[in-house]
Amino acid sequence: YLSLSGGVAHGSQIVAALALGASGVQIGTRFNATQECNMFPRSFKDRMLKAGVRDSVIIMSPFRASSRVLKNRDAQEVLRIQREKGSDIKFTDIATLAKFDRLRQGMEHQDPDMGVWNCGQSVGLIDDVPTCMELVNRLISEANDTLNGINPLFQNSSL
Repeated sequence: YLSLSGGVAHGSQIVAALALGASGVQIGTRFNATQECNMFPRSFKDRMLKAGVRDSVIIMSPFRASSRVLKNRDAQEVLRIQREKGSDIKFTDIATLAKFDRLRQGMEHQDPDMGVWNCGQSVGLIDDVPTCMELVNRLISEANDTLNGINPLFQNSSL
């Protein structure tokens, strides 16, 4: 079994993944911007609403622990330090910015620039903060609409 993970925030993307042979999809970032997601305060969800498809970056590549995160102040500082230190970088150079404790402080202070938090490119497709039920129903509806749009392209043949 193969599951597609990353970049899924619309029902048409689910259909595309299944058409390419995936057994299912994992949807992360999109569910972070739902009403039931109590990990992130509203200020983080508002930041996701404002983000575009280029507002996530990959950090920590020098440590073979790459992570795609929202391009916020701390993520940009991690990237600056990585560029500055080059091959001489040590985790201790960015630890204060990359540790979960800093993100926890950001959540407590409702400051989405404090701490690095995983966020995929699909953040650019987020334009609301629905309930999980509304989101799942929308994804199913979008997937069905996509399938219905494909069916007319194929006709039975006597060949």
